[in-house]
Amino acid sequence: NISYGDVDNYDKKFSGPGYSLFKCKKLLNEPFYVTSCDTLLPKNFKLSKKLNQNILFGKKVEKKSSKNYCNFEIKKNTIEKIYEKKVYKNENFYSFSGLMHIYDHQIFWKDMKKVINVKKTPQLSDGLAYLLMNKKLIFKNNNWIDVGKFQDYQDYINEKNGFDFSKKNEAIYIINNRVIKFFQDTKIVDQRYKKSKLVKKIFPNLKRKNNFYFYNFVKGSTLYEFKNQSLIFKRFIDWAEKNLWIKKKVDKNFYENCRIFYKEKTYLRLKKILKKYQKIDKAKINNNKLESIENILKKIKWNELSKGLPYFIHGDLQFDNILYTKKNKFLLLDWRHSFGEYIDKGDIYYDLSKLLGGILINYKKIKMSKFYFLEKKNNISYNIIEKNNDLVANLKLLINYIKRKNLDIDKIYTLTGLIYLNMSPLHHKPFDKILFGLSKEILTNKNFIKNLCNK
Repeated sequence: NISYGDVDNYDKKFSGPGYSLFKCKKLLNEPFYVTSCDTLLPKNFKLSKKLNQNILFGKKVEKKSSKNYCNFEIKKNTIEKIYEKKVYKNENFYSFSGLMHIYDHQIFWKDMKKVINVKKTPQLSDGLAYLLMNKKLIFKNNNWIDVGKFQDYQDYINEKNGFDFSKKNEAIYIINNRVIKFFQDTKIVDQRYKKSKLVKKIFPNLKRKNNFYFYNFVKGSTLYEFKNQSLIFKRFIDWAEKNLWIKKKVDKNFYENCRIFYKEKTYLRLKKILKKYQKIDKAKINNNKLESIENILKKIKWNELSKGLPYFIHGDLQFDNILYTKKNKFLLLDWRHSFGEYIDKGDIYYDLSKLLGGILINYKKIKMSKFYFLEKKNNISYNIIEKNNDLVANLKLLINYIKRKNLDIDKIYTLTGLIYLNMSPLHHKPFDKILFGLSKEILTNKNFIKNLCNK
């Protein structure tokens, strides 16, 4: 039985947790609980309906982070003072979880009303003045988890569910047999929608609205999920050549677009990963001292790399984005919205390099945290490539196709290394460091991938 309150101001002056709660006053004219949306409670926590006290729940946090919370000074389980976002002063300080039970609701609303449209940012604690003064606030220790910051949320997800690939500016929901994707940037929604309509029957049938697009859930399995992976992959390559990779004309801007997409984007992403980890480029990779990434990139023949072949492409073509349906047909998911300035075409070398990248690294297993990583002193060690029959068979299938089409295999090896480097700042530790290290290994050793075929 859920009731909704209409909060008319949630992002302007006089808005805040206190204001939002006050707008629900007519629904809360009785003792009530309130909790913030970024408070996760332990599984064994139970709410009691028979409380006749005003109780605020919290715990001790690290002193250096205590300035981020509403804090209480406690004496014999009674709250003596409340400090908004001030560092702990002594051992009697605890931090508010965002969960409280208000028994004296009429007194609470009376105090809260005094700050509405007066105080710039009303807090929940603004309704507690009288109750605090008369020592009617009880503190109870509660080991809650704060997921108010994205990194805290990410760490929690990774701990509970394995490694997470989610990004700050997008989300996916599966509700009532419908897949719904949200993007903060509506341009991505627009371009993905337009691209999905350019070639029929290879993408789901999209509908869109504002920051969302959605489609009916399709039953099937991704290529990672098959035991006879190489058999299905061979079928996919044949299918992709007929249905996906449609040749396009080179126009006067295409090579320059490739140069910007490959070179300029790489240096921008490199700047981000080096800002994130200032010493990462000096670390040994699997006990090997490699050249600096700057020197490695200087050796790349960017002009040759930028002479792409224009085709209609997927843009993020790895096994997790290739669905083999119950009707024995392929359907492509999560396609790249554009290749630089182009929606209708991109470089087929990029699609093939993405495929190679998804063969070397099983992204499905990464999401399950099935990889080895150890960082010790000045060395980053990892084991992320599964040297098994599927890997060898899939590599040979792809390499044979590339050679059959008279394409430059070394160019694809280089792009694969660059793809990992570009991915690295977009992901979370330790996968970001693994991607950085693997990119250096591939870009410095021309035989790195070739040798895997002989394992």
